[in-house]
Amino acid sequence: MHISIQNLGPVKNGEFDLKPLTVFIGDNRQGKTQALYTAAAALDKLGYAAYTDRAAGFDAAVLFPEIERLYTEITQKENTTLDLIEHCRTYGQEYFNGLAQIIPAQIPGILGSRTPYENTNLTFTLSEKEQQTLEKELCRREINTHIPGLGIKLVKEKDKKDLFIYKTETYSEQIPKSEILRLITATLTQLYHEILYPGFYYFPSDRNSISTILKIVANKKSSRGNNPFGSLTSSALNSNVTRSFSSRLSDFFGDSIENILSGIPYPSQRFISALSDLLNDTENATGNRLKNTSKDKVLPYINLAALLSEKIAGEGVYLQPNKTGLAQEIVIKKDGQELDIPLASSGVKGLMGLILYLRHYAEKGNTIIIDEPEENLHPTQQTALAEFLAILVNSGINVAITTHSPYIVEHLETLILAHDLKDKTGVKEKLILKREDAYIAKENVSCCLFKDGTIENILLENGQINWQTFCDTANIIDDISIFVNYLRDREKEDKNAQSIDTAVAEEKGEYHT
Repeated sequence: MHISIQNLGPVKNGEFDLKPLTVFIGDNRQGKTQALYTAAAALDKLGYAAYTDRAAGFDAAVLFPEIERLYTEITQKENTTLDLIEHCRTYGQEYFNGLAQIIPAQIPGILGSRTPYENTNLTFTLSEKEQQTLEKELCRREINTHIPGLGIKLVKEKDKKDLFIYKTETYSEQIPKSEILRLITATLTQLYHEILYPGFYYFPSDRNSISTILKIVANKKSSRGNNPFGSLTSSALNSNVTRSFSSRLSDFFGDSIENILSGIPYPSQRFISALSDLLNDTENATGNRLKNTSKDKVLPYINLAALLSEKIAGEGVYLQPNKTGLAQEIVIKKDGQELDIPLASSGVKGLMGLILYLRHYAEKGNTIIIDEPEENLHPTQQTALAEFLAILVNSGINVAITTHSPYIVEHLETLILAHDLKDKTGVKEKLILKREDAYIAKENVSCCLFKDGTIENILLENGQINWQTFCDTANIIDDISIFVNYLRDREKEDKNAQSIDTAVAEEKGEYHT
């Protein structure tokens, strides 16, 4: 997906491609995170939900022309049909154009900001490959959508192009037009998103603190009696009733889940929701996943979770039922010992969400968004993480990151160059993770520099990355170091010269204290 941005925070005018591995670098306050979060949320479920709401409100600017025809025919006849492939060819790009129009109104909620973004302009452009993927998968998909309250059913057979829409026995002429428009539009737009981007997972910069708070909440036993932030009523103080994780989360903050989540950025909401779902599950989530899903689909990601724990985090991250029996808790293990989260290294706190995602959620085609994955990691671990991200991409997971790490960027360049070597003898043994699937093809990488209101593609045709922003900092450090050492040497010379003058004066008997 090619994305153009005008007037989004610090970004005045820029464009970039979302590829299997997308890397944003640049100084602070250059708009990297804002651009990444906005693009991801638009292509995630937030985007098609917002679009569907507008379409259901009869907004002609975003409503598919075909939807009006379908509505008219379904209300006047018993059924109608839509050629999904032809519709995609005609309106696929137009849909993403309409999506780009409505997303600026959603940006305050995406970023958790009160700032309006009415001057922001976005453009989403499908690549030829994405268009072909949409058409192929739309044909392949089977659809069977039925909402009894609406009395409308949508059906498509596998490997057929026609979507059939017809009335059921529960249909009533009293059904609002908006609800029928919503159903048909949501079916189409959700398909577009799920085909191109089937599942987003977010790891925001505040993931460390969120994980710690959720661990504390998971272990709380009673209702508001244990809430340090809420009022303590006599009934709450006397309550020993164990409650679900969601209830304890509400108690802990003294507010409803909806209100808690509404005031924070969309990526943080999604991170909290994903972890909360795991903590609410008192069953053996990993075991059930292996039992209920093809091992070929999930076992590679469970193994990658182990690799991340052992080789980079250095500590194991697991879920196990807590003492209440009504929730899971996050457990850290190192050298056979269990650690409370506050005692875990800051590096493992930053990676625990990713480890749990790989073990419990990861599926081929997912997109993960990581803000500064190098957070609290030693340079060697950062370098290993570059290899790990490439391995994730090669396993079928799309990755998009913002980073300030020269180790990640420089090593990524090496992995790109290594991929194109005809003779790779000895390269794998030099890598930290010792894996051949850490090499990554240049065409699967997008690397952009955010600077002075623009976005520049810095991945060169030869596979090298023009990461001058880090080199500039290194040059500044070198320049300061050279100057300080020059002054230090001059002081030594002056001191030596003074010592020589003193010695000469003493020989002549001219030295006086």
